Amino acid sequence: MNHSGPDFNRQSTLWNFENALGWITRTEMVVEALQREAAEPLPT
Repeated sequence: MNHSGPDFNRQSTLWNFENALGWITRTEMVVEALQREAAEPLPT
């Protein structure tokens, strides 16, 4: 992240990462998704 420029640039970048890009992910969500994927049979 670029810290140059006025503070509102930094704040808007943080907002975009946290709200629009899904930067924050809970570990439990990742583990559940991986477990579901692993439980599915492989395509033949």
